[in-house]
Amino acid sequence: MKLLEIAKIFTKLFFPLFRKEIQTVMLDGKKSKYVYIDKGTPYTIVFENGLGTPMSFWDRTFLELSKKHSVFAYNRHDNLKMMKSEIEDNSELMVSALHHLLEVCKVKAPYILVGHSLGGIYVQHYIKQYPEDVAGLVLVDAPYPDEFADVDAMKMPPKLHKKLKIFSINVTKMGHILLSEPITKKVPMMILSALMKQELKEKPEMQEMVTFMHSKQKEYLTLYPWAKQTWVDTGHAVMYDKPEVVTEAIEDLLKEK
Repeated sequence: MKLLEIAKIFTKLFFPLFRKEIQTVMLDGKKSKYVYIDKGTPYTIVFENGLGTPMSFWDRTFLELSKKHSVFAYNRHDNLKMMKSEIEDNSELMVSALHHLLEVCKVKAPYILVGHSLGGIYVQHYIKQYPEDVAGLVLVDAPYPDEFADVDAMKMPPKLHKKLKIFSINVTKMGHILLSEPITKKVPMMILSALMKQELKEKPEMQEMVTFMHSKQKEYLTLYPWAKQTWVDTGHAVMYDKPEVVTEAIEDLLKEK
């Protein structure tokens, strides 16, 4: 990895642009860091992180939207450490924890939930558990619920397969629940799917895996036929590569309200 890229990631992790707004609350004996900017708007945009990434990865999208919308971002417990315990927890526990945090921080519903990667799975579960609280969903390169069910068909590189073994098993468990009981509340939904061109240029051995992932992304429109899907020329961290794409998707969704 180039030194410039390492510096950018370090900055994202430890020096978010909105750091002056970060607050801390104690929940169940643990500290939770969050940022809530209340603009008094009808909806609050809630950002849910992917595995191992902090809320600061949303910084430019968050700051741009906070100019005229209510926004909320937070760090899941131990997310920066990519703890094994996080991916072993089931989605119901994660969703309940977020719901409790939103209540404690007095974040006003209804919410526009924006979930990246694993966070996209969580927000789909959130609307199933608390449908009255959700007014819209934005999935940011979230895996399709059964995407990791057959890693052989996925053609995942061996080293990556070993690294994501537990992740694959647990995401599949969560995904099967979504597929057996899909979301029935037809809220506006935007699906951003990454083309991963740069990653493939640097790691051509991932071609079969990415092709498989793209085929699964297309199935989202079968699961949620009312959703709108956009393919974006970015890597997996869409909001990191092109934050304006995520901002535009959220703004477009809000126009439908």
